[in-house]
Amino acid sequence: PFDAAAQAEYVAYIVESVAGKLPGCEAEHLHATVGWFRELLHQSSAPMAGALVGGQQWHDHAKGTVKGPVFAPPPAIGVRLRAVLADLEHARAALQRNEQLHLRGSVQWTVPAPLDEQPSGGDWLQHRIRLGSLQRVPRDFHAGIWSLLNHCRGLVIGDKLERRNRLTSALLLETTPGERNFAAQVEQLLGRIDAPEYRQLCCECLLSLMAFTATNPDVHFDDDIALDVVIGHAVRVGWQCENPAQDPAHYGNHKAAAWDQFYRSSPAVCRNWQIAALRELAKDEGLV
Repeated sequence: PFDAAAQAEYVAYIVESVAGKLPGCEAEHLHATVGWFRELLHQSSAPMAGALVGGQQWHDHAKGTVKGPVFAPPPAIGVRLRAVLADLEHARAALQRNEQLHLRGSVQWTVPAPLDEQPSGGDWLQHRIRLGSLQRVPRDFHAGIWSLLNHCRGLVIGDKLERRNRLTSALLLETTPGERNFAAQVEQLLGRIDAPEYRQLCCECLLSLMAFTATNPDVHFDDDIALDVVIGHAVRVGWQCENPAQDPAHYGNHKAAAWDQFYRSSPAVCRNWQIAALRELAKDEGLV
């Protein structure tokens, strides 16, 4: 059997080799993982070490003692690690498929801009923090969301993985546009978002979706529209529009700057990026 130190160095070598073929953020994450592998696998008594490299303890019944862990040979570790990475790639592809939007109807991608306004203090980020903290929304905001549900299967406001954050189009049969109960459900979902600036971005995204469906009354999304997905793609679109010289494959290295840029951009500019993100999410439907 091979000792833990040799296994740690071998796994680190495999991880670093794989990381060299990945884009920015993923490579950075794998490189950071190398140190963790080394630390864990050098500690042969660590309970998880055997699981990571196929090690197992064995009993010496004659002496009544436990020996090990006995590790799998390096080629076996390489095979297992590549299998994990392949599963990761499949999961990423499945996530991308789930984010894709399927549209029906004639589409016009140019939509009206929001009302022209100036941020208080000249800073859109601080302006969004203030508005998000006050939780004020435009007149007819809730009625607009009710109408938006006529054009999709549902809306996910907040964490896209939380089922409780979904407004289903079935609510159209149970409520009316001006009903206070419906408005309360919307406010409850928005209220779960901790960061006031992101809460305000979600409101702006909803307004952009309302403008899109008002421009395209015959369009229908055969999916749930997750605001997290639309906004996340819009942030990337905005960064690439403003930084065309940057390699898109390295976007992960600039995510923090991209989000900061988005928060400091006007609602009109962000709406353009949100509609562009919708267009990208629907591109496989031939509606571009």
